[in-house]
Amino acid sequence: MKLDALIDQILCITKEWGYTEGTWKHAIRNGRFSSLRQYFESKGTDEFDIGIAREYMTAMQKWYENGEISYSRCTHLKKQAVWFIEVYETGELQWKNRDRNKIVVNQYFENMLHEYITSKKAGLTKDRLASLKSVTMQLLDYLHNVKGYNDFSCLMHRDVHGFIEFIAQRYKSRLDNVVFYIRHFLIYLYEQNILTTDLSQSLQTPIQKRVRVLPCLSHDDTNKILAQPDRSTPKGKRDFAILVLARDTGLRRGDIANLKFADFDWRKGTLTIIQNKTKNPLTLPLVPTVEHAVADYILNGRPKSKASNVFLRQYAPHLGVSPQNIGIIFRNYMLAAGIEHVPYDGKSIHALRRSIASWMLESEIPLETVSQILGHKDMDSAKRYLSFDDANLKRCALSLHGIEVRKGGLF
Repeated sequence: MKLDALIDQILCITKEWGYTEGTWKHAIRNGRFSSLRQYFESKGTDEFDIGIAREYMTAMQKWYENGEISYSRCTHLKKQAVWFIEVYETGELQWKNRDRNKIVVNQYFENMLHEYITSKKAGLTKDRLASLKSVTMQLLDYLHNVKGYNDFSCLMHRDVHGFIEFIAQRYKSRLDNVVFYIRHFLIYLYEQNILTTDLSQSLQTPIQKRVRVLPCLSHDDTNKILAQPDRSTPKGKRDFAILVLARDTGLRRGDIANLKFADFDWRKGTLTIIQNKTKNPLTLPLVPTVEHAVADYILNGRPKSKASNVFLRQYAPHLGVSPQNIGIIFRNYMLAAGIEHVPYDGKSIHALRRSIASWMLESEIPLETVSQILGHKDMDSAKRYLSFDDANLKRCALSLHGIEVRKGGLF
């Protein structure tokens, strides 16, 4: 198949997603996949070939490692090659939200990954399993496409350490999670007699994280944030509804992103979901502020789409927003409200969940009820919020009566 014909086919598919020619010219140089075209020209052919496309992906990875292109540019170009392969093989191209470039490894590594992930499915949540798979796949990509290994027979301690150094820049704040996932994969390989040496011992066990009680937001700060969206626009209606949901229900951002029309019972005035984190059902009342904000978005702001998600992307393709999108929405409006934010200060959209817990405790709502509203597995998860209740904590303070004072000091 001619490369130009395949390009035309891809552009026709993406136009159906709602992209315009102007969008493509901005997103892809000249709208004609110039980098990939030039690579095929350097190979002396205008016929598409899967082998050459995969060579191109490997070349882009090496360019990144040599500092010739950025990481984002590398992933962008590799993703385009994956699109070419998919359309060439199937005649179709499926949009995937949060789409990442597909890593190409040999069949042995693919089978090993499948067996490993299958063995872990029962004990992990969907998100945890996705993170485990992502890190493990990147290790296999490093071993196959960087080190040139076709199996684990040559795997040594220095290869594991080399991968940690290689990936460190991408996971600056989450490197302990990467080490944790890699340790467990190496343990699995050793237990399955694939490795004769337990290489997991070469990775130091991450220190157990301390449970931090991060700050919540005041009523004043929350009101400032909710005053920022322009509710006369479709985007403003969507963002306002998302923020009101987070503030008045305490739902996690992942659960807000996954909300479906079937979750709302407008007649009974309830919202029922299966929580993504705990897999437990949760039913909450639809308070007027939430009901009005969500209804206004659905009726007056939501793009026409067959998607079942309530909250959609504003731009084509109109699919459901991701949890990451919701976090960005909150951060942008928080900064617009003039609220200072530095990394790891706890001022994320999850702060609204902590805030509603704090406000309920201030209103003397029992801790057990707070835990039920927030959808915790057990009440212990809510106990950390007790430290937010300053007024009642002061009532627990002991007086100094009976403590002898000598020479202006306490003994």
